[in-house]
Amino acid sequence: MSRFSERARIASVLSAVLVSVVVLGCLGGCEQLDGRNRVRQGNRLFRETQFIDAAAEYQAALKKVDAPIIHYNLGLAYSKVFKPGYEGAILLGPKDDPVCQELPGVKLVEAGACVKPGDRHYAECGATKSAPLEKQLAELQAQAKTATDDKKKDLDVLIKDKQDELARFTCPSSFQCVEGTFCSLTSPEVAELAAQNFQVWIKDQPSDEALRKQTTEAQAALDEAKKSDNKSELSNAQRTLDDLSTKDQTRKIMTQLWIESEQHRKALDYWEGLLAERPNDPVIIGILAGINLNAGDWRKSIEWYTKQADVTSDPTSKVAAFQFIGNVAWAKLNSRTLVGREAVELADRGIGALQRGAEIQPKNPRLVGLQASIFNFRSTAHGASWAAAIDRATAQDLLKLSAVLSAEAKKAQGQATGAPAAPATAPGAAGAPPTPAPAGGSAAKSGG
Repeated sequence: MSRFSERARIASVLSAVLVSVVVLGCLGGCEQLDGRNRVRQGNRLFRETQFIDAAAEYQAALKKVDAPIIHYNLGLAYSKVFKPGYEGAILLGPKDDPVCQELPGVKLVEAGACVKPGDRHYAECGATKSAPLEKQLAELQAQAKTATDDKKKDLDVLIKDKQDELARFTCPSSFQCVEGTFCSLTSPEVAELAAQNFQVWIKDQPSDEALRKQTTEAQAALDEAKKSDNKSELSNAQRTLDDLSTKDQTRKIMTQLWIESEQHRKALDYWEGLLAERPNDPVIIGILAGINLNAGDWRKSIEWYTKQADVTSDPTSKVAAFQFIGNVAWAKLNSRTLVGREAVELADRGIGALQRGAEIQPKNPRLVGLQASIFNFRSTAHGASWAAAIDRATAQDLLKLSAVLSAEAKKAQGQATGAPAAPATAPGAAGAPPTPAPAGGSAAKSGG
C-alpha cells in the first residue's frame, strides 16, 4: 500500500540527509511523520485498553495523514468506548484535557468520576449522589436493629439494595472521586463516530465480488493444505481467509453498534443501500430481517425472512429461513406481549412458514414440534372456543408426530431415542450479526 512505500521513502531520506531535513523543517514531511508517530502511539494505547486516549491519537493523526487504515483503527477505538444500553453521558476527560480538544462533538457536563492517573475507565461517584444514599442506609440499619424477625428480613433486602446502589458511587481505593466539568459523548454519538470511520475504510476496500472470488481461492488453498497436512500452508491460508473476512466483520461491528444504540433506521438504511447494489442477496435480506426484529417490527422481519426463503435456491437454506419465521413467532408469543387478533395473526404466519418448510423436509422433527408449540399458543389466544379446542388437539397430534420423527432420526444416527428436543427460541437478533470482539492486535493494522 502507498502508506508503506511513503514511510520507507521518509526513512530513506532521513537516514541520508537527516541534518538537512531537520534544518529545513522537513518541508512538510514532518507532518506525515508526526501523523504516523501518533498512529503508533494510538496502537500502543489501544493494546493497553486506553481506548479514549487511542481515539484521540488517531483523530490527531488524521489531521496529518488521512489514511483509510487510520479510520479503521479509530472506528475500533470508538467501538470499545461505546457502552451498550447506557443512557447517561460517557465521560471522556476533564474539560481541559487534550482528549476534549481532539474528539469531535463533545459536550461539557458537570459530574463526579473516579479518576486515576493514566486510566480513563471512569465510574460515577460524588458526595452529592452518595450522601443521601448513606443517610438512607443508616436509617434502614437503625430500623433493622429493633425490627421483628419477619420485618428484619424485608429490611435486610432493602439494606443490600442500598449498599449495592451506594457502591456505584464509591471509588476503589486506588481512585480519587473528582467532581467537576468533564467532556462527554452519548452512546449513540460514539456509535455513529465509529460507523463513520468504519465506512471510510470500507469504501477503500476491494469490491465484494472481488473479495468473494479471493475467498473462494483462499478456501481452496486451505482445503488443499488440510489434505497435505502442511502446517505452514495451513496457517497462511487461514490468515488469508481471516484478512478477507475483515470487511464483512467490520460491517457486523458497525451494525451491532447501531442496534445496541437504538439507531435501527441507520442500520436499515445502510443494508438497504447494499441490497440496492446486490438485489436478492439472501445474506443481506437475512440481516435486514434481523434488524427489523431487533427494532420490534416482527411483521417486517417476517416479510424479509419470507423473501429470503423465496430468493434462496438451496433447500436447506430455504428451510432455515422458514424456521427463523417459526422461531420469531414462538419467541414473541412466548413473551406474552401479544393478545387476541395480533397473536393469532403471528401464530398463523409462523405455522404457515413451518408448513412450507415441512413440504421440503417432511421428516424434520423440529419443524413439526415448533408447529405444535405455536398451535398451543394460538389456542390460548382464541380463548374458550371451539377454535381453541381444535388447536389444542392439532398440537397434540403434531407433538406425537414430532416424537416419532425424532426417534426415527436418532435411530438412523445410531443414538438412543428419547423425547423430542424443545423448540429453539428465536435469538434476540435472528439473522442479525453478533459483534465480533476485535483482537488486541487489531489496531496494529496501521503498521505501527
